Amino acid sequence: MTDLQRRGIIGITVGLVINLVGDLVLDVNVEVYKGIATFNVLWMLDVFLLPFVVGYVTSLMYKARGGRYVACLPPLILRPLSYLYLHYVAHPVGDFFYQLNLYYWGPMLILVVESANFGGILGEVKAGVLGTKINKKS
Repeated sequence: MTDLQRRGIIGITVGLVINLVGDLVLDVNVEVYKGIATFNVLWMLDVFLLPFVVGYVTSLMYKARGGRYVACLPPLILRPLSYLYLHYVAHPVGDFFYQLNLYYWGPMLILVVESANFGGILGEVKAGVLGTKINKKS
C-alpha cells in the first residue's frame, strides 16, 4: 500500500467518524422529511456546515492533489448507509415514501456532497497542494 493510499484511507475514516459523531450530536436525520418543520437551524448545520468540516479535514489529511474528490467520499458513503439504516432498522414498518422520500433524499445527498467538496477545495488550498509551477523553485 502506498503512502497516498494510506493517507486516503485514514482521511476517509476520520471523515466518516467526524460525520457520524456530528450527526449523533446534532440529532438530525437528513433523510426524514417532516414538511417545513424539517428545515431548521440544526438541519442546516447538518447539511452545510458538518460536511464542509468533514471535507476540509479529509482533504487536509490526504495532503495531495485530488483531496477535493476524496473529501466527497465520507458523506457519499455515510448518507446511503444512514438511509438504509433508517429504512430497515429504525422505521421497518409504515409508509416508506412518506418517511424516507427518495425525491427529497437525492437533492439532500447532492447538497451534502457539494458542501464536502467546498471543504475539500479549501483543505487542498490550506495543505498547499494547489500551486503553480512558476511559484515553485526547482
